Amino acid sequence: NIPAVLTPSVSAPKDFLSDKHFLSEMATQSDERVFDTYLYFLKEFNGNKDNALTLDYDNLSKSLNIDKMSTEDYRRQISKVLDKLKDKYKLISFDSPKRNQNTEIHLSNNTQKEFLQIPTTYWRYNWNNSLSFPSKIMYLLNLSYTQSSPQSRFSISREKLSKIHGISESFISEGNQDLRKLNL
Repeated sequence: NIPAVLTPSVSAPKDFLSDKHFLSEMATQSDERVFDTYLYFLKEFNGNKDNALTLDYDNLSKSLNIDKMSTEDYRRQISKVLDKLKDKYKLISFDSPKRNQNTEIHLSNNTQKEFLQIPTTYWRYNWNNSLSFPSKIMYLLNLSYTQSSPQSRFSISREKLSKIHGISESFISEGNQDLRKLNL
């Protein structure tokens, strides 16, 4: 096995996890597709100084596992997600695409100093589609705490995690139970 530090990774701004407006709001509003799309954008971003990437609707639909819909339907679904990411969460900006065209996305908060490193195995093993929403969030929180701690494990009560991140204790429990079952 390759140690996690040698595994290629994707940088996610730490404020995505710590700012209650993002993670908490997505969890309480069941905005899983918005969460998945934002992580997809971070994965596709090549680090350019303009914080820009070209959105390929076909590839995103595959990543979101909605590619079995008609092109018109999945583009409509993706457009709703883009609007939420832009207007509600203010994580991106973009120009409305022309019919059946791709569009350029600009990541809004990618100038952070602190980043969480998400191993690319998250996508390679299809966890973005197979994990429950609570387990996806708890996976990222576990990563965040273990990457910022010299220990390989962290121990914080559900109550404290709930207060810090603005997610319910039951959501935390469900996510952690799912991860334990999968030995993650």
